[in-house]
Amino acid sequence: MGKKQKQEECPPGAPLWMATFGDLMSLLLTFFVLLLSFATMEESGFKAAMGSIQGALGVLSNPVNQFTVLEKNYTKAVSYHYRFMKIGTITDFKKTQDIKLAYQSETVQNSLTEVADAMTSYATANGLAEMVTVDFHDKGLKIRIPSILLFSQGTDKIKKDKNTLKLLNEIVTLLTSISYGISIEGHTDNTVISNMHFNSNWELSAARALTVLKFLLTKGISPERLKATACGEFQPFMTNTTLKGRKLNRRVEINLDVSQKY
Repeated sequence: MGKKQKQEECPPGAPLWMATFGDLMSLLLTFFVLLLSFATMEESGFKAAMGSIQGALGVLSNPVNQFTVLEKNYTKAVSYHYRFMKIGTITDFKKTQDIKLAYQSETVQNSLTEVADAMTSYATANGLAEMVTVDFHDKGLKIRIPSILLFSQGTDKIKKDKNTLKLLNEIVTLLTSISYGISIEGHTDNTVISNMHFNSNWELSAARALTVLKFLLTKGISPERLKATACGEFQPFMTNTTLKGRKLNRRVEINLDVSQKY
């Protein structure tokens, strides 16, 4: 009988082709995960993320005076992202609008930018970034303050606690540093109010706007710059179908109008 030929032993470990195959499968998995994520994320979120990356890499030619694109259905104010993304055109929540008037001159750009930076820094440092927010509009800048930070429920009396006064004094400092017109708007949610002081949300929003106006007067803000407006429940910032939305809709907005120079 002939001798059996000895078979060669397999080398230890997986075959070499398995490494290439495994790399290919990993790349394909990553590719399809990315496809899925791009299919489900908001366009505004994608643009915001790309703006953040571009800004971090120094791609922007002049990042200081440029701002992010926010779509009309975006649910957060500029100040949530203001520090990180400063490219493109700012829009508000209800309609897309270029900030033509507010950015006619570099002086206006810089002054509004400084106010936005300072207010955002204060809100972040004091744990108010989810409440006190900054937005740009076609005439300038607005600071949005929930009423819970300023007033007791159902009243127009400013709270006497130190945090409320500290916030208002910070706003006074910012308003004193510029010389534009100031419009103070009172807003409520859609909960019906009727107490011994106010018969409607119109009256409550008007009283709160006037209270803030009077506070600014006592701090030396020129009366020529000031006006107060009652908006009631009819210009909601968030949905009124949730507790958080109603909480943020009960607010006072301080609007800077750069078309009015004093």
